[in-house]
Amino acid sequence: MHTFDFTNDPITAGQVEKLALLLGDQWSTKARDGFLVISGRFVDSIGADRTEELRELYKTQVQNGRVALRRSLEALFDAVGSLEKFERDFPIFINDPEKGSLGVFPQLPILGIQTLSARLFRTMDSKAKVHDTGEPLSAFIMREGKLPHISPFRSLLLRKKPRIYWCSYEAYDTPLATRSALQILASWESDCKLRATLPTAELDGSAYVAFNGDTKYEDGTPGGFAGYFLELKAQDHPELPGGGLQIAVLGAPAVSLLEQWDDAESCWSTIWARPA
Repeated sequence: MHTFDFTNDPITAGQVEKLALLLGDQWSTKARDGFLVISGRFVDSIGADRTEELRELYKTQVQNGRVALRRSLEALFDAVGSLEKFERDFPIFINDPEKGSLGVFPQLPILGIQTLSARLFRTMDSKAKVHDTGEPLSAFIMREGKLPHISPFRSLLLRKKPRIYWCSYEAYDTPLATRSALQILASWESDCKLRATLPTAELDGSAYVAFNGDTKYEDGTPGGFAGYFLELKAQDHPELPGGGLQIAVLGAPAVSLLEQWDDAESCWSTIWARPA
């Protein structure tokens, strides 16, 4: 069977049927083939298919969302060239005696994200510092009006997992609600009391579907294939409710509003806003 012959694979065939329902009038074989490049990443470690989660992420119940999903999948296919070329140019090795382990990590953009939501939210530790300089992150944002730079992708086809900003469509009522919905574990040492608003008008081409970024297996050993699936909704840590949609952002995204949680008043307080 050809690697991408989904007709004889009931799991992938079912995924393609779900994709057709999501795309509706925007269906194209090019979008389908872009999806086939990453369809395996929508099946999680226990075999559950997460394709349906694209509905909420791309908001496919409206025309703009269906257009955004089609454009994004077609852009991935354009980067690949053809399914055969993708298979030929990006071989995968697992514990190969000569090449070791080498994965491939296709990235799915969210083109037209400004048509889906006016803003995204990035929640951070209020005590966080800029990695390179040690400057308080809040001071950096107020001075620069943006988040510190994360290198953008040179290609949609990567050989290692990228570093990203994990963002959300939602501004949750409290740090505790944020932690619960996005499954931000206490061991990560973030108090979730600093929140930046990112205008999506400046994010087209910088927003992507979020991938799981685990670099170790459950037993603690390192592995390039650990957590090798999409992370559309936070749901991998059962000790927290999860369910929050997550969006990956790169570059140095502009910030329009910076808020900090006020413990005394039990509310979010604006500490900086971009000048009009």
